[in-house]
Amino acid sequence: MKRLDISKSVTSPLESLLAGTRSQWLRVAPPRPVSYELFSSWGIPKQNIVSIPTGTQIAESTDPYIVQAKNALGSDDVTNAMVYGPMSCMYWHTNSDLIGIRTYYTLSLDKSVFRYKDVDTGEIKEDWDDYGWTAREFEITETNPLWHSVWTAGRRFSFGFTRQPTSL
Repeated sequence: MKRLDISKSVTSPLESLLAGTRSQWLRVAPPRPVSYELFSSWGIPKQNIVSIPTGTQIAESTDPYIVQAKNALGSDDVTNAMVYGPMSCMYWHTNSDLIGIRTYYTLSLDKSVFRYKDVDTGEIKEDWDDYGWTAREFEITETNPLWHSVWTAGRRFSFGFTRQPTSL
């Protein structure tokens, strides 16, 4: 997992999307609030979990703003455009059904953390979001999936994009 520099050519259309969907995402609340302490106590499951959607989708992959951000990144596909309500999370998962290089742009309005298992060391690491935009990239392979999870104290927007490695 690595951090990327923020590109305005990606964030500008996403901010336009958020402005236009404000009435929709302001209503999003978690079904059951999850504290950071509870979230951090969860271990990685013994079996693969592809994904458990816990956020609310705010746009389709064909939305013009999403397409503009996807094209600015040079991505092949859009994996999500979601909002998480305050005190919510996404459980441990690998996304191993969608191999490729994942780029996530997240907009956090409060404390939020991306938790993952380092594929080289096996160590569980936490990468706290910046207030505002954060961009991360990691590769999902069939043989080396990246276990990861997310928790947020406030609203968190997540936009996922995938591209195939150039070596394919």
